[in-house]
Amino acid sequence: MSFVISRGNKLTFDISHDARLIDAADYPVSDIAGLLGFVGGLHAGNYDITRVFIDGLYKIIGGKDAAKAEEFLVALDAFSSKHSVNFTVSLSEEPESATEGMKRFL
Repeated sequence: MSFVISRGNKLTFDISHDARLIDAADYPVSDIAGLLGFVGGLHAGNYDITRVFIDGLYKIIGGKDAAKAEEFLVALDAFSSKHSVNFTVSLSEEPESATEGMKRFL
């Protein structure tokens, strides 16, 4: 099972009918801790999740913050290893602006 987490419903007709689209704006997700908790809750309620695509990380967490994005990616990597869930995360930023910790995920 696959999930797409995005702010807004602009991807409604762009994703496979096999994936579930979740509008993060419908939930109180506004920072890294909230998004990690949200992902954990999705997994707890749907043990068969294999893939999660997070579209527009900075839009979901309310602004650009490379240090927080790195923290999120590292935590997501640990979650992925523990629960065998593959994650794809998009964010709008120039590759040169990535922190050293983020570069391993590019």
